[in-house]
Amino acid sequence: MDRAIVTMGDDTYQLSLECLLESIRRFNQDIPIFVIFFTGRSEATRQIMKRYNARLLRENVPAWREVGRSIWGVTPHRPGIKKMDYFRKLACSDAPADAFLFLDANYRVLCDVACFFDAFERSDFDILFQARSFHGKNFFTEEPLKLIEQINPNVRQGFNASAFVARKGVFDLTLAQALCGPGRKLRRILGRAPEQAFMNYYIGLMGIRCALFGSQDPALRHGVYAEKIERGADGAFYRAPGEWDSGKKLTLVQVRERALDEHDDKQWLFDEFRADPPIAHADSSTPASGQKQ
Repeated sequence: MDRAIVTMGDDTYQLSLECLLESIRRFNQDIPIFVIFFTGRSEATRQIMKRYNARLLRENVPAWREVGRSIWGVTPHRPGIKKMDYFRKLACSDAPADAFLFLDANYRVLCDVACFFDAFERSDFDILFQARSFHGKNFFTEEPLKLIEQINPNVRQGFNASAFVARKGVFDLTLAQALCGPGRKLRRILGRAPEQAFMNYYIGLMGIRCALFGSQDPALRHGVYAEKIERGADGAFYRAPGEWDSGKKLTLVQVRERALDEHDDKQWLFDEFRADPPIAHADSSTPASGQKQ
């Protein structure tokens, strides 16, 4: 089974993208990496991609953005970024591989990613997520939850779409366009996270077989939201003493914007995975970090 990693990035998130790709290549030299441009600014991002032998994923990206437009119009999600821009993420399903691991740019890979693909290939699922989502992120009303409970009860309140492994074609563009056709008014029921809410709605209604990484391999449950991390004598990364599940080996970790604060316990994960020699950034005075879902 062919495997690939997909992420999103542009010059707004160039520092986080650099650190993600550096972390991937540290443990996985040969796996194909594909980047979906988040918005239009991409000059520095192309340099980063070249450094790490990552390729641009173009297929169906504009069409998925139009799916977002059909639901949200041009509603902004945060300054300078519209809700429909996030729907580019669903083009990950068209990556040229039998199975793909999607990671938001604010992740660091702390091990060989084969463990995620191995767990997926041993399972009977179409998609495995790292974590579930919080109430209100995916659905504003009980109406879709009641329907999804009957069709696909494992969805429940939905999953966090920042890290998942799935089969090629798990999100079908034609079906997605039909789901958000005229008169459906999905924006009344979908929650705060634009593309994530739609992904969970799609998975629920289409009966996509879904679960968590940890349900297939307990070793994959640990670490994404760890606040304090330390490196062991073996070079691997672990939850620090005092953390819940302290001493557990970590596979992935999210590093949000606050880690750039010099007092944050995870700031060193930016320094740890910077390129050597350094890559020139478009605006080094305002380093960016990965999108928060």
